[in-house]
Amino acid sequence: MKVFLHHFLILILTIIGLSSCLVSSKETRYVIGDDVSYLVLGSETTEQELKEIAAEFKSLQDIDVDFEGSIYDSQGRIVSVDLKVSTQNGSGTVSSSYQSGSAGFIVKDNSFRISSNLRLNHQFSWIL
Repeated sequence: MKVFLHHFLILILTIIGLSSCLVSSKETRYVIGDDVSYLVLGSETTEQELKEIAAEFKSLQDIDVDFEGSIYDSQGRIVSVDLKVSTQNGSGTVSSSYQSGSAGFIVKDNSFRISSNLRLNHQFSWIL
């Protein structure tokens, strides 16, 4: 009986752990670095936060991030994204209602990707 409960508990914890990886993050995630830079919007991303992040990308990596045309709710959270990004490695645009996924971009190994449904794994390689 103890062995069964132990296995059952491990199974439940594994399911919870895996399912948490599939849920889109509510928070804005970004890194500005020499090897990799990325931005993934979350459902709690605000207009003010995006302005501050865009200024950081411009000053630290000369990456232009433009959110003009995005729509925000009465509390300033993003509802519809209109994202334009320009880097030394490429440029792109993505527009979508936020419910469709986690819009964002990544610059890594002299490559550039932008997507309305960007997912990052733990090694910072992109999954589109």
